[in-house]
Amino acid sequence: MNNKIYLAIFLLFLIPFLAGCTTSTEVARETTTTTITTTTTTNTSTSSSTSTSTTTTSSSTSTSSTTTTTTTTILTYSISGTVKFASTSDPVKNGVAISISGPETKVVTSDASTGNYSISDLPAGTYTLEAAKAGWNTSTETISLGSNTTLDFSLWPTSWEVITSSTIGTTNLNDVASIENGSNPLIGKLYVVGDSGKIYSSSDGGTSWIEINSPTSESIVSVVDGGTCVLIANQIGGIFSTIEANPSSSSWKYEGAVTNETISAWRAYGPASWNMVTSSGKLLKTSDGGTSYADITPPGKTVKDVCTYGFAIGAACASGTIKISSDEGSSWQDLNITPETTNDLLGIFFRLGNNSAITVSAGGEIYVTQDFTTSLPKRELDGIPYPLRGCYTIGSLSGSMVVGENGLILRRK
Repeated sequence: MNNKIYLAIFLLFLIPFLAGCTTSTEVARETTTTTITTTTTTNTSTSSSTSTSTTTTSSSTSTSSTTTTTTTTILTYSISGTVKFASTSDPVKNGVAISISGPETKVVTSDASTGNYSISDLPAGTYTLEAAKAGWNTSTETISLGSNTTLDFSLWPTSWEVITSSTIGTTNLNDVASIENGSNPLIGKLYVVGDSGKIYSSSDGGTSWIEINSPTSESIVSVVDGGTCVLIANQIGGIFSTIEANPSSSSWKYEGAVTNETISAWRAYGPASWNMVTSSGKLLKTSDGGTSYADITPPGKTVKDVCTYGFAIGAACASGTIKISSDEGSSWQDLNITPETTNDLLGIFFRLGNNSAITVSAGGEIYVTQDFTTSLPKRELDGIPYPLRGCYTIGSLSGSMVVGENGLILRRK
């Protein structure tokens, strides 16, 4: 009995003890399997420490680079100037190509109105510049560039000779004609007429000129070969004639007034027959000495000048149009120069015998053809700085004459 009591008491103490030992062992396992790690990093080393007191130190190498940018400044310069008409130093119109070669190569075009050009961003060096335009000479200049430079060019027409006359000066010239059918002393003489009643004549094909006495102070718009005389018409329609080479003012014969309108052109083709252009652009015809007129203006056109050759009529019109008629103005055929020009055509002259024709414009252009009945006049020259008002051809185009504002006279070579 006592033994059983002792055994029961022993078991009562043993069971709690065993239970407490099992719990303590599990906690210790969790503790030993938990690791706390601390890492510290600097630019040059890394250190690690653990609960096992192990420390490792390592070194690292840091590389740095510096980029330096160097800017080089290159100085540049410009060349600028004006392309000028050699005879007067006025600008050549409608653009001239300026090419430059050297350290830089460029091509520019001069201003169509002012003739100015400019080439910029050019480093220092030796450059060759060339100014070129169809119908004009080519001018070449070589320069050493080290600063902003002004360089002008002077050009002149290649197929047309520019005639200058101190006698004529800057008088605006309106028409030109040669007396081919008269007798000495008129035959072979050239005449040009202009503003303020001015008349000039030449006996050497236009190389030199003299002023002759005029019967009028009004601007003279036309001069005509009258067969045995010289005929002129002023802007108020007054017609005068002379048979003298160097007439006095009183030796001009007043033939009468052809109209009560102001006119821009007058062409006689018989003793009592002529065509004339009014300042409003109408083309009128008479065959009774001016007693009556027929309006033969081409439909929808503003006429600026007229040429009559037998029954054929050529009308130079505004906006680059030529109208021709083979039946004295009953019907018209177009010979449009457009799109080459839209400038007003101010002068026209043609000959059906050899089909040569010439017409000139307010834009300083000359158009020619040697087959007027089948082909349009082609532009031979442009860029003249003044309006061209009158023209004349003698048989072939060689020796043809053109006149314009500012005393300009051109003779075809």
